Amino acid sequence: MFEEKRSKTKVRIGKADYIISSTDSDEYVIKVAEYVDKKLDELTRADRRLSTAMAAILTAVNVADELFKLKEDGETLRGQLLQYADEAGSLRALNQKLQAENKRLADENRNLQAQNARLDGELKKYKRYGR
Repeated sequence: MFEEKRSKTKVRIGKADYIISSTDSDEYVIKVAEYVDKKLDELTRADRRLSTAMAAILTAVNVADELFKLKEDGETLRGQLLQYADEAGSLRALNQKLQAENKRLADENRNLQAQNARLDGELKKYKRYGR
């Protein structure tokens, strides 16, 4: 079986160093660690009485809350996207129908114009002979 290559990245979160083994790029792992460190720092600055463990748990809860809200937003957007795709399909079908109707009416208009021109010609003949 093919296994993805794992790399180890050293990061600092909450004044402690960690080695994270991941298949993601070092840049991504560092970005995630910096985000967690920032969230942890925000909590500890807001309440200096928090222990490291308590701050870590609250940070995890806050990040999980963000994750769930973003997933919910993603589902909402996915639903809207599907609705828009359905509407676009309906509008495409309506557009095709209207284009076909427009072509039919344009053909009918040309036929009526030709008929009108023919009748105008006949009327002119009658007017000339009738006088």
